[in-house]
Amino acid sequence: MQVNHISHVPIVGVLWLYSSGLYLTKITPLSPVYLGFFIILISFFMLFIYKESITVSKGVLLPSFLGLYYISLFISSPPAMVMNIILTFTCPVLLYAFFSHYKIKYSIILGCVWFYSFLLLGDGIWRLLHPAEFDLDKLEELGIGFHIYKLNTFMYMDSNTVGIQGVSLLSFACFIGCYIKKISIPLLMIILIAIIITFSRAAILSSLLLIIFYYLFIKKVPILFLYLIVCLIFIFTTIGMLFYFSEDHSFLSKFHILELAATFLGENDWGTILLGVGLGNAIDFLGMGAHNLFVTFLVETGVLGTLVFCFTLFCWWCALRKDWILLVFPTLLASMSLGTVVMPYLFTFVTLSILIKKKYLVVDNI
Repeated sequence: MQVNHISHVPIVGVLWLYSSGLYLTKITPLSPVYLGFFIILISFFMLFIYKESITVSKGVLLPSFLGLYYISLFISSPPAMVMNIILTFTCPVLLYAFFSHYKIKYSIILGCVWFYSFLLLGDGIWRLLHPAEFDLDKLEELGIGFHIYKLNTFMYMDSNTVGIQGVSLLSFACFIGCYIKKISIPLLMIILIAIIITFSRAAILSSLLLIIFYYLFIKKVPILFLYLIVCLIFIFTTIGMLFYFSEDHSFLSKFHILELAATFLGENDWGTILLGVGLGNAIDFLGMGAHNLFVTFLVETGVLGTLVFCFTLFCWWCALRKDWILLVFPTLLASMSLGTVVMPYLFTFVTLSILIKKKYLVVDNI
């Protein structure tokens, strides 16, 4: 559906685009992402008051409305963590208000990708120059000596989370390359380097698969063949990694977490299973952190919270179809190594891509 676009995206929309993934948890207790969200939220309420109506797609409104379920987590979770997940699920509605039926300069979108690519690269360089203080000999005995370069990130608690954000950024860059204008190879290389130096094998694998998907998209491979390729790559990659990392404690722990999740479901009451144990509390029930996105949702937000997330993924697939493989699947794959329920950058990139694909947002290439 083609719509008439007159004005450029308001400055508050651009501000959120640039701040949606700006977490600096080791530098400041109040990361810029919260300031950006506060500004766009206040602007949204002002727009709601002074404008007769705000049009939001049902596929965006319904997941965000269901996302309000996470308010119930205030009972069992730290308030800051609950605010983060609510922020993540509500930002698509705000994006629709400030991006739908507008036009945006290509340079603004490209500038955002460059900005985050240098931020992630900077975090990686910092970790390489300031390794964490651990018993390196002991880590090397376990085959995980590289962990000294994973924990001293200034963005998050662990570089795996940086890797997830890097994969999400790379997906968005590839989408731009397919639908708007060819992305420069140096930009893709910078993002790939930033992902590689996170030492997150799940993120590295996901980014390599993503590059393959990008090539297939450019070649306009039929959608059924594309789904078949994705399934085959996923199956053979999993089998190969099981053999190659058969004695890797870090890799094997990812499967142990699945066993612990099954035990959790078998040993707890229905109330706990339905509602979860609260954000950040999985370690108290599993004996270790839930380093898996879906296990994190299942244990910490319960079956109900997991269904809300899965419904959101389904709505994205309905809107994106084959582009879901390019924009969403790689991030989900990378999240098998470390699950974070707080990903406003992913929700922002996906929503923006849907608006572009549906032609509700026009990108000015000039």
